[in-house]
Amino acid sequence: MRVGILGPLRVAGSEVGGARVRALLVRLALDPGRVVTAERLIDDLWPGDPPAHPPAALQSLVSRARREAPGLIASHPAGYLLDVAPDEVDAWAFERLVRQGDVRRALALWRGAPLADAAALPFATGPAARLEELRLTALAARIAADLDLAASRTVSSSAARSTSSPPVATGPAAAPPVAPGPEELVAELEELVAAHPLREPFHALLVRALTAVGRRAEALAAFERIRNALAEELGVDPGPELREAHLAALQDQEPSPGRGPEPPGSNLPGPADEVRGAVGGHRQGRPAARHRPPGHARRPGWRGQDPPRHRDRLGDDRSFRLPRRPDDSASPAGRLGEQRPRGVRCGGKSVVVRARAGLDGGAGGGR
Repeated sequence: MRVGILGPLRVAGSEVGGARVRALLVRLALDPGRVVTAERLIDDLWPGDPPAHPPAALQSLVSRARREAPGLIASHPAGYLLDVAPDEVDAWAFERLVRQGDVRRALALWRGAPLADAAALPFATGPAARLEELRLTALAARIAADLDLAASRTVSSSAARSTSSPPVATGPAAAPPVAPGPEELVAELEELVAAHPLREPFHALLVRALTAVGRRAEALAAFERIRNALAEELGVDPGPELREAHLAALQDQEPSPGRGPEPPGSNLPGPADEVRGAVGGHRQGRPAARHRPPGHARRPGWRGQDPPRHRDRLGDDRSFRLPRRPDDSASPAGRLGEQRPRGVRCGGKSVVVRARAGLDGGAGGGR
């Protein structure tokens, strides 16, 4: 670049001194290769306070600029022009790169506040604001690309760890673009939202970045802050980009807090497991396994099955439990207990009776 105005004035191979001379070069650099009339230059360089002899003062200023930066300023009957191609001025190259989508190279041209040497003059206000707006847009695009790149690297690393095949050497490969990590992006975005508190794209990117690094609560808090600020300052709701980032944070799955390894013995079945196993076993027509502690001797019997001699008579369709009372001997249940087949055990406080769904009330109907 021969002329740089994205920051303090810079002219390749020259040292330009004097505030008015630098302002002249900045003004001509806004329209490289185009004639700027003398009247316009006088109005821009001496706003509201023209010199006693404006054309002579302008000519003297141009002569000084030519001595300090030779070969840049050409004369025209109507005025003067900066005799360089537009791409030789960094501001014009910046706009071209942004339009082409090469935001990294475009942002690399910035060295500070645009048109800094003419910041106090009215002609620089509009162009400087437009360039700054374009820079912020390009910066948001670059950060969004960095977030996408970080996410793709995370997915690629997970896929690489899940495969057992060794990498195949294919020769030197092009180095990936250098991009900051997610935590660095969070720090950068926090500075940007502090400097631009109502600029939604930066807040949306901050919510995305916080979600990406697992700081979901902070992401939701960041959304609430900008939502309240927009409502109070502008009376508007968050835009689609910010709402989308908020929805992604809400849908982000966090690990269950406090979930650790199970204590030893926690996988042993308890009383509820035995009940569920008993019900499941009877429903499927098979006995339910009972849990016995180590060293417990098995009692003789039919190993949890009904005696073959009475299976058809009593059936397997239904099981229920009747309480024992002191006078159970006179009740139908007591009679059933007395008539139980040998080998079927009745507990001290309850008796398990198996009955087929079609049996009538008689306890000994099957005998």
